[in-house]
Amino acid sequence: MSALRDSAFILGGIAVPLYARLEWSQTYRWLEGATTHRMWSGRSVKQRTWRKLATEISGGGWVPPGLSALDYSQPQVLACASPLAIVGGGTPPVPVRTEGDFATVTLNVDGVDITYYYPKITVYCDPPEQQLDGTTGNYSWRLSAEMVDPIGG
Repeated sequence: MSALRDSAFILGGIAVPLYARLEWSQTYRWLEGATTHRMWSGRSVKQRTWRKLATEISGGGWVPPGLSALDYSQPQVLACASPLAIVGGGTPPVPVRTEGDFATVTLNVDGVDITYYYPKITVYCDPPEQQLDGTTGNYSWRLSAEMVDPIGG
């Protein structure tokens, strides 16, 4: 089995086992400290002082995710398994994964550069919510996390 499949999500140095993530999804969203000001002419101007990435990872499988040993009062490094993209070139706004099967790749599609990258961010999170379906014997879980340090305005 490839290392990519074996290490899809890593939180605090612990890889979520394959049988805990037979199905999974990851959602990203940007949090920001921003205010929209209205000028005397009626024009809107957005003032942003900071922003940071938040993510939710959910999965399911035959076993729990195995993340109970982590100290959730401390920041954790989260190596994500779902890529983000930048259209038109540029540098990813967050740190990226650099281990063997993960790469930052720039493709040129119809004359437009698209850079795909896998975030590797320091986050705060709570222990994942977990559920066992007594009928099927399948586990499901969900983990929400957000970056510790904002990126800046």
